[in-house]
Amino acid sequence: MKIRTDFVTNSSSTSFVIITTDGFEKADFFELMGVAEQSPLVPMFDALFDHLQNSMHPAKEYFDQHGENRETWLELLRKEFPDEVVERINGADESGHQVFIGKLSSENDAIETFFCIDSFEVENAKIYFNALECSW
Repeated sequence: MKIRTDFVTNSSSTSFVIITTDGFEKADFFELMGVAEQSPLVPMFDALFDHLQNSMHPAKEYFDQHGENRETWLELLRKEFPDEVVERINGADESGHQVFIGKLSSENDAIETFFCIDSFEVENAKIYFNALECSW
């Protein structure tokens, strides 16, 4: 968790990384999160899936939007994520996996806020989902 030392608000954000071997599909996401079809949590995870899809960008596109001219892709990633995650992103990119980066914000609806205020990491054979970079 990062602690801000400059201007602090009551909002939080969580940077996330999603690495997939075969696209980011809802059924695969539900399997990753352990949500059964008949679970009463389906609406909550439906909403989270939609939030993720709306805020995630291919990693190289993220670099194009947020990188400064003097930064390399890896330098930008190192500003956002720990070395282990940067290595994982770089290795996945070199292996041809799809790598997405995005942010969740507590300033949106209750579902996004709920997932934004905690840090977590989950993975299976198809998806790696890292949401450990949370800051208040």
